[in-house]
Amino acid sequence: VCECGEQLWQHNRTNNRWEPAWYIKRKLKGFFRYLILDEVHEEKSASSAQANAAGALISACRYTIALTGTLIGGYAEHLRPLLFRLAPAAVVAEGFEWDNPLPFSEKYGRIETRVTTSGSGGGNDNVMSRGRTSKSTSRNVRPGIVPTLVRHLIGNTVFLSLADVAENMPDLEETLVPVAMDPGMALHYKAMEQALTAAVRQAFNAGAKKMLGPMLNGLLNWPDHPHGWADFGYIGEGGQFHHVYTPHNYVESDSHIWPKEQALIDLVKKERAEGRQVWIYVQLTDKHDMAARLQRLLQIEGLRVEVLRSTVEPAKREAWITKHCQGADVCISHPKLVET
Repeated sequence: VCECGEQLWQHNRTNNRWEPAWYIKRKLKGFFRYLILDEVHEEKSASSAQANAAGALISACRYTIALTGTLIGGYAEHLRPLLFRLAPAAVVAEGFEWDNPLPFSEKYGRIETRVTTSGSGGGNDNVMSRGRTSKSTSRNVRPGIVPTLVRHLIGNTVFLSLADVAENMPDLEETLVPVAMDPGMALHYKAMEQALTAAVRQAFNAGAKKMLGPMLNGLLNWPDHPHGWADFGYIGEGGQFHHVYTPHNYVESDSHIWPKEQALIDLVKKERAEGRQVWIYVQLTDKHDMAARLQRLLQIEGLRVEVLRSTVEPAKREAWITKHCQGADVCISHPKLVET
């Protein structure tokens, strides 16, 4: 009983968890001499939880070795947060601030400045004498990097090729194999391409990018799985859906194999005949489950197929692969599930 009338509180351990990076920064600063960060370009964000965790670990360790094969993705801003976390002295000396990203892109990247002028009245003379005019300016970061950005890398970066990292590396040959569409599919694709491209141009002229995502999604993915697509469009003001195009949907059948699917089947059978296993990466694994369709088509050909799904926890995926894929002819997954 609390005589003062206040609520009684008691500590419990139901949520007694610590973020490892936060704990190391607060309680173990200086304990670890080296921090090794692989695929450091994944930490290029200035605000994501993963990038902040990396920053906490960097501040807690004396030395950091950051590794990546893709340092910059086309924007100077991709490097700015990494420089502030890994080698801040030079960027601070130039006067750059963490909370003000634009000056860095102005010096080392590319900025698009758009000036929009609108006026009322009858012509330019009228606007200058009696009418009203308004002007708005917008500045946006665009892809592009100035070569002098290397000044922030040259003193603390080692550039290596694979041959420098290890001897006797296996040969890697990447080959693009073009496959022509089915004639009927090509006609439907061309019609969709024209309609969606026109919609994107119209939206861009109005200063909007509403249709860019649907266009890219449709034109990149419809040929791989031309079944079960909904209408293309965008959500406007008030939450109303604006219809743009209705794609042609074929009836999905395992007995009808598209040319690209047949080319893949032929490749897998050739590799199996030569004693090699094939890993297939697919990006359509949600609404349009390309992995399931490929699994069925390959199994019909007598191939042993396993599919790695996102339901397998990251920490258990290596063990899952060891258990399920050793005896398989083909393994299928989204590429993100097996990246380093």
